[in-house]
Amino acid sequence: MRLRRPVLERVLRELMVLVGVDPERHSWHSFRIYLAVALKRAGADDNRIKATVRWVSDKSLRIYARDSRAEYTDWLRKAAEADVDTVYIQSLPEIDEDHVMRALNDLILGEHIEG
Repeated sequence: MRLRRPVLERVLRELMVLVGVDPERHSWHSFRIYLAVALKRAGADDNRIKATVRWVSDKSLRIYARDSRAEYTDWLRKAAEADVDTVYIQSLPEIDEDHVMRALNDLILGEHIEG
């Protein structure tokens, strides 16, 4: 018997309800993304990830096999702590951090958003 998409969707939906998870928040696609991320974290190469989650294109791999939040945060921290040679930054303008934070706060609160 071949399992077709409508059957698999119904099974997933019923399982999620059974374990108390909102079925509107997840799909089989969600699980494929999770698997791709888990495989990447486990050290699988790109071809292994694509074969396992049945993606043909490298584009899907670039979009979905992303870093975990912890790894992403770790890379941002490393970038912030990096000693950047002044040759690369000499042409960048100086930024008044208080001014930037005020502007960012204004943008978040919608004061400068035209609608």
